[in-house]
Amino acid sequence: MSLRRWDRTRLILSVAGLVVAAYLTALHFDTRIPLICVSTPTIDCASVLESAYSSLFGLPVALFGAFWFLLNIGLSWASVQTRGAEPAALRWAGLGWAFCGALFVVYLLYTELVLIGQLCLWCTAVHALVLFLFAVSALTDRLRGGERAAEFGGEG
Repeated sequence: MSLRRWDRTRLILSVAGLVVAAYLTALHFDTRIPLICVSTPTIDCASVLESAYSSLFGLPVALFGAFWFLLNIGLSWASVQTRGAEPAALRWAGLGWAFCGALFVVYLLYTELVLIGQLCLWCTAVHALVLFLFAVSALTDRLRGGERAAEFGGEG
């Protein structure tokens, strides 16, 4: 897959993540919106979304997720627009932002699995998207590094 396709993939996945995070944020602020989620002994979205861990600094964690995806959309869009000639600062910003998102997902998974003892399918979808976006960002960073090294006669 070409770098441009990977950049487009990052953009599409970021938009999907923004949609899910926006839904979860809307649920927090408007109780008339129905929560669509199965409920089993292990999966209970309501328990997770109504827990003390669902807010940070008085704001829903999902709002932070929406912001993360929104900024990732901007970084991905900028990468798509560079047509493969992405500046190093943009490349590192995208990778660093993805890494921060992945670290936060580890914390959120810990709170769900250990502290709450329940999983939220919507949250899991967001976590999977963030982790996949981190993997794609790392892969494209490696591919771009390899391309530059090949230009200079080295290996990436």
